[in-house]
Amino acid sequence: MGSAISSTISLGLTYCACSSASSLCNACFGSASPTTTGRRRSVLLLALSVLFALSFQYSLAPAILGNDSSWWNMFRKAPGMGKRVYQAWTEGCEGHIEIEEEAQKAFEQCVGNAGVYRPTFFSFLFFFVASIASYLKPSLNRQVWPAKYCVYLLMVLGSVFITNHPWFTGVFLHFSRVGAMIFIVIQQVILLDLAYNVNEYAVGKADECDRLEWGSGAKWLKATISVCLIFYILAFVGIGLLYHFFSGCAGNTAIITMTLIGFLAVTILQLSGTEGSLLTSSVISLYVVYLGYSAVSKNPHEVCNAQLVQENNPYDIAMGLFLTALSLAWTGWSWTAEDRLSSDGVK
Repeated sequence: MGSAISSTISLGLTYCACSSASSLCNACFGSASPTTTGRRRSVLLLALSVLFALSFQYSLAPAILGNDSSWWNMFRKAPGMGKRVYQAWTEGCEGHIEIEEEAQKAFEQCVGNAGVYRPTFFSFLFFFVASIASYLKPSLNRQVWPAKYCVYLLMVLGSVFITNHPWFTGVFLHFSRVGAMIFIVIQQVILLDLAYNVNEYAVGKADECDRLEWGSGAKWLKATISVCLIFYILAFVGIGLLYHFFSGCAGNTAIITMTLIGFLAVTILQLSGTEGSLLTSSVISLYVVYLGYSAVSKNPHEVCNAQLVQENNPYDIAMGLFLTALSLAWTGWSWTAEDRLSSDGVK
């Protein structure tokens, strides 16, 4: 009798656990019904790849190099694992090993960069294969996402044991440099698309409110104009700060001046057309100021760069992560939206 009650309770708990797990998977990954897409799951995987890259660079890489880390010391005790992983992550960085402090920092940075290449390489490989599979069978865009996540996580886990050369510091490093340049251009298009969509949404809501009650849509237009003014104020303040902190050299001054002329010219050209949008102009203006800051803050001469003494520039890293996250999130969301998909995939 007792064993029967125990078995019944065990079955009930197992059913509850499985139901909870199923609900959690559906909430995170979505269902596989024809009315859904893979946009949320794609964006989530992109976010995971960024988190893995940051954790590998700033947590795992220092731990592998011997810095204090209790959780990594547990793995290091496994026979051969610590030596194998250390050799894999330091391969190609041996040229930086010197007694001098600066050379040691360069060695640690090389190993940290190698940690970034691992999850980003396999995220690129994952989406490349997924794009081909979705092209051949569009319904795969929304199917078997739990299995896809498991495959990706296993690849990232396995990458810890793969040596840097030739894939990471050889092939993928040069490929990613070209891809980064292309992404900077694409990022501007993404931000323009985002700004245009937000502007159209606000204007559409204003028109809808005016049809119901004349004048009630003004709040949407005022909000849009307010955002534009805030962006332009931030852009001009940014230009002023760049002149104040980075104008010690002719090269920096030229970059800052070109940045100012550039976003003023973009605004004038944008507003001169019939389809001009002040919101898109303000977004691009602020983005151009960020690019100008990124350029002058990388100046290797200390006289020209007040931030050169900082080992890692937190403002540059934070802004870069924010823009990258925004661009990737909007790309993953918009290009897999339901109105662009049919039950069989892309229309």
